[in-house]
Amino acid sequence: MQKNQTNRFLKLSFTDLDELYRCYMPFVSGGGLFLSTEKVYHLGETVSLLIDLPQETQPFGVEGKIVWITPAGAGNRYRIQGSSQGVGVQLVGEAARALQLKLEKLLTGRLPGFKPTHTL
Repeated sequence: MQKNQTNRFLKLSFTDLDELYRCYMPFVSGGGLFLSTEKVYHLGETVSLLIDLPQETQPFGVEGKIVWITPAGAGNRYRIQGSSQGVGVQLVGEAARALQLKLEKLLTGRLPGFKPTHTL
């Protein structure tokens, strides 16, 4: 079976730090973000992200790889009631480290946290 090598484009907009906290995946090597979506993605699939962050005037572009899938109905089986269906995207490529540092700076004082997130 041949994997689909085409990049999908995803736009994420975070209007506040609480939502960014719920979506950030610090346990993923290089950092990751959770995206609530009903679209079908496959583990290892590459995507292009354009991310609007709180307190930033310009969107941030970065490449990513699907490393987490939360199927429909997962909120009924896992610890976080109401977990969203979606995917976790590992930040990869040249811009990944800069974005990871920016995200962790924005989330200073919140990481590691004990509030529920969309993933753990």
